[in-house]
Amino acid sequence: MSTDQAQPSPQKSLAYRIGQPLTRAWFRGFHDVQWLHPERVPETGPVLVVANHQSYYDPPLIGAGITSRPLDYLARAGLFKNPVFGRFISTFNAFPIKEDSGDRAALEAVIGRLHAGGAVLLFPEGRRTRDGHVMSLKRGMALVLRKARCPLLPVAIDGVFDVFPPGQKRPSLFHGPIGVHYGEPIMPDELPRHAGPLLTMLHDRLEAQRLELRLELLKKSGGRFPAPLSPKTPPAVE
Repeated sequence: MSTDQAQPSPQKSLAYRIGQPLTRAWFRGFHDVQWLHPERVPETGPVLVVANHQSYYDPPLIGAGITSRPLDYLARAGLFKNPVFGRFISTFNAFPIKEDSGDRAALEAVIGRLHAGGAVLLFPEGRRTRDGHVMSLKRGMALVLRKARCPLLPVAIDGVFDVFPPGQKRPSLFHGPIGVHYGEPIMPDELPRHAGPLLTMLHDRLEAQRLELRLELLKKSGGRFPAPLSPKTPPAVE
């Protein structure tokens, strides 16, 4: 497939159109959110959006900042075990991937949605961080990019680890600021051809964007938030 930015993109569903402004109001009201450079997200055509993963908040937080088009979300299959909740998140374009094994069908579904002109969000770490830093990235993303031949958009988030970390049942309201930093799209011809260098480049890009965002959040909070992170464990490409 060739990159075609003029290709029509899927439209927002009714649920998406209703839910997105409510989600934006939630994050603004309870967490003083900052969305940096959402205008960098291409308005049409296929794009693979990849982000670091700090919290359950991450998918709606990233999607709420993009008003020009809907996102499709690759989500853990366990979230669909409850049929009511599964149908609910499906109305917001979520679709499942098995957590503990290579799910080739899910990756093919990602490629299919990209071929249809969609914007698909995935978290290449495969799970939420345990220390706030960007962890090592899984190779499935490289397979998707090789087959889809579409732009890659790196997105970093920060502050969310402090308000809704793994192991905490509910978010800490009126706590923040939190933020999302949308990076510059990277064209297919600009990406390393082999998986190892590609994952290393993307890991470093995400961590650099996250640190830039952290500085913005610290300025906004007068240095009070986010809290310092524990020392980083050196990443290892899986």
